Amino acid sequence: MGAIDGTHVRASVPIQIQGRFRGRKDGTTQNVLTAATFGLKFTYVLAGWEGSAHDSRVLNDALSRPRGLKIPEGIIGIESDFIMDNSFWSDFFSF
Repeated sequence: MGAIDGTHVRASVPIQIQGRFRGRKDGTTQNVLTAATFGLKFTYVLAGWEGSAHDSRVLNDALSRPRGLKIPEGIIGIESDFIMDNSFWSDFFSF
C-alpha cells in the first residue's frame, strides 16, 4: 500500500437528506476513501458516505467491513485527518 486518502465527489441526492451530504465544500458531496499502491494502482475504494462524515468515521467503516481495507504491517505515516485516538490505532500499531 502506498497511500490512503479521501476526497469529496459531487452527489445528487433527494432534497430530504441533502443536509447530511453538505460538508465543507459547496453543494452536496459524497466522501470517498481510496487506497493506492506507489505504482498508482487503486487497491480499495469506498464511496457513498455523506459529505459531512469525518474521514476517521469513513476509515473506521472501511476497516470494519468483512472485505474491507486491510492495512499491512510496516505503515509509517498517516494523514492527520484520519487520526482518532491511540486506542483506535492500538490494534494496528504500537505507540
